[in-house]
Amino acid sequence: MDIDNGPSGGRCRDSLLACFTCPNALVLEHHLPALLALADTLQADLQQRDAEEWATRHGATWQVLTRDILPRFSPAQRAAAAAARPVLPLNLIDGPKEQP
Repeated sequence: MDIDNGPSGGRCRDSLLACFTCPNALVLEHHLPALLALADTLQADLQQRDAEEWATRHGATWQVLTRDILPRFSPAQRAAAAAARPVLPLNLIDGPKEQP
């Protein structure tokens, strides 16, 4: 949630997906719309590349997201979040880019 104060100090240069491996990550209900949008982005990325390459890049994230995180929320919570699902403004699956 705070890209300017990463775990190593300063602006975080890692992809948002690195957060999924952090034992200190906290996922709350207000994160659900963005997480559902991320799931959509990952699904769309699968359509753009070889399945083996996709699995190497995103398989672990997909597993954590779809098997560990999203099932912790009720169907009603997920449905409400889906209605508020944003269009992600950044290409989060590739990490932050240098700003000109």
